[in-house]
Amino acid sequence: MELGLYTRAVLTMNVLAAEAGGSNFLEQELSVVVLLAVAAAMAIIVKRIKVPYTVALVLVGLAFAFFPNFVELDFSPELILGLLIPPLLFEATLHLPWPKLKADLVPILMFAIGGTMLGTFAVGWLVWWLVGVPWLAAVAFGALVSATDPVAVIAFFKSLGVTKRLSVLVEGESLFNDAVAFVAFTLAVSAAAPDESFGIGNAIGDFLIVGGGGLAVGIVLGWFVSQV
Repeated sequence: MELGLYTRAVLTMNVLAAEAGGSNFLEQELSVVVLLAVAAAMAIIVKRIKVPYTVALVLVGLAFAFFPNFVELDFSPELILGLLIPPLLFEATLHLPWPKLKADLVPILMFAIGGTMLGTFAVGWLVWWLVGVPWLAAVAFGALVSATDPVAVIAFFKSLGVTKRLSVLVEGESLFNDAVAFVAFTLAVSAAAPDESFGIGNAIGDFLIVGGGGLAVGIVLGWFVSQV
């Protein structure tokens, strides 16, 4: 885990070096080091106060929100999507045994697709009704918050000693809901663009192309790597 975190940090700084030069890169590198130091310090502190690590990170992130100039990071959406998300998903798959995932694939997909879309539209409706933002913007926000991360839940399951099947269901749903939420968010943003013609048929087609294409690429690359 530490090696993976270190590798992602090095790759992140290399990409930032290509995007920003000179002193700007030095500032970005210093900000990344500060954030890694804070994350490492929280990992030590939570062992003493018995608080889940992810919960502690959320609280620290909320505290940082009151000090917006504490660190200066310029991460583009493409950088987050292309560099940080894939290693996290890959690490999650390492802990899911394929036979157990395959046995519960149908309920997992039902939770991942149906549950995520239900959460997306439910949150979107609440935001649209309470805040008054445009409907498509509210749906996009709902897609952002509907893909939950189960790290704290899984840690709680381990302390309770629940069955392995329940853990597989939760982890499997989390593995697929990121893709569903990302496609839903992208489609909502595309539909909200004033110069875009958007229809439900195009949305379903884009969903199948992105989802099926990503699955096909993953299967081909996975088979190739396993052979090598």
